[in-house]
Amino acid sequence: MARFSIFVATISMLLSFLVSLASVRHINSQQRLLDELVFQDTRGLYEDDPLLERLPRKFEAVAMNIQENHHFSLVDDTAWAETMPGHRGFVRLGPKGRSFGVSAYHQLHCINALRFDYTVARDGLVTDAAALSAKLGHDNHCFQFVRQAILCKADDTLVPINSKRNQSLSSAGFGVTHRCRNWAQVRDFVLQNDAKWVGIPFMGTKESL
Repeated sequence: MARFSIFVATISMLLSFLVSLASVRHINSQQRLLDELVFQDTRGLYEDDPLLERLPRKFEAVAMNIQENHHFSLVDDTAWAETMPGHRGFVRLGPKGRSFGVSAYHQLHCINALRFDYTVARDGLVTDAAALSAKLGHDNHCFQFVRQAILCKADDTLVPINSKRNQSLSSAGFGVTHRCRNWAQVRDFVLQNDAKWVGIPFMGTKESL
């Protein structure tokens, strides 16, 4: 009986080690996705290109009824990765293909990064001090960027307050319809733009694939 208990304990320790090893590899893989694009100095490269402020297209206004969506769970990395169209949501505009990030996808990238860092911190998978410091620096940037992006849009849609004391905070705001820009059209524009530049490297960016 004692030998069997030792055997079970050994197998349990081995499985725990393998799970931890897989988690570390997964973290490294996800971090490479987040760090894929590294910007370089582009002064002088685009002197003939206009400096655009918005995507050069009119997008329709649409309605979104905010609902709970279990597809985008805290641990579904694949689902969150699919929110980024084309080349991580970047576009190239003008005759020389100047590189731009689309703010909506920058914001989604930040939400995804915060989600990922929260889950690995929650599960105790980040123990290296340097890695933790780098994550906190990026997370602080994302909190600031998303906070100001929300203030910029200043969505004034009213959310009815339920007077019942047993209302769950996890459902607050669901069922309310908001007026939005057509996000499907924005995504289509990014995908179509990405298709025009297939096989042509980003100008002004360095890809570490």
